[in-house]
Amino acid sequence: MGSGKHRLTFADDGSSGADVAWLWITCHDWDDWDVDVVTAEKGGLPQSAGSADAAVPTPWTPRHPRRWPDGEHGAIRHLRTVGDPRAVIAEHSDSDLIVMGARGRGLLKSMYIGSTADWVVLDPPAPTVIVRSGHATDRVLVCTDGSADAEYAALVVERLPWISGVEVTVLGVPEEGHEAERAVERLVERFRGAGIRASGMVREPDPLAAFYSVRDVVLTVARELEVDLLVIGSRGLSGWKARRSGSISSALARHASCSVLI
Repeated sequence: MGSGKHRLTFADDGSSGADVAWLWITCHDWDDWDVDVVTAEKGGLPQSAGSADAAVPTPWTPRHPRRWPDGEHGAIRHLRTVGDPRAVIAEHSDSDLIVMGARGRGLLKSMYIGSTADWVVLDPPAPTVIVRSGHATDRVLVCTDGSADAEYAALVVERLPWISGVEVTVLGVPEEGHEAERAVERLVERFRGAGIRASGMVREPDPLAAFYSVRDVVLTVARELEVDLLVIGSRGLSGWKARRSGSISSALARHASCSVLI
């Protein structure tokens, strides 16, 4: 790689969804970051999530390589490999950020069908952005329950090289055993200490409702604030987990209209 201090891995299948994801990448400043553009071709039989059924990626020159539209940024390296999509992604566990499109064919399509989707969303090998819009990020919504995973998600947000130029809102939803107000205050203080414009909010559920969905609360707030990027820990939300049906992170990744960082 080049001299960049950080590495972004872009899962590229050449689809329109991948084009949108690449546009999202190029809309942001990635100073001191290098980019691996990884193209995977499925080969062999489907493997379990923990398998290592993936060939070592090798450099290649595609017919239409990904390039920065203007200016000088980090180095771009194109890699190609063959293997189970889950194993291919797992090979990039040392990446600072994995970026993929919300819709695609080949690698990306495989990651949205059945167990591959569940594995990538519930247990990503590295922080992963599922991109749904190719414009620059102006508003970010960070969900927290005070868990270690929520704290790590906040750290990932802090490390984004363009985060100081956006508005960050920290969201907490009260649950039993979850001090939403304090968790939100702590992250807001942390972000502001890092020079990030941050504010907090606690969304109380409807007291008259016999049942409510934390997923729906988060999605409603995201729509109200018109956020561009929703951030959630893959195994966090411990206070919400007891009442959830299925995975909140998986549901948000599938149903949010904005991009999602897990």
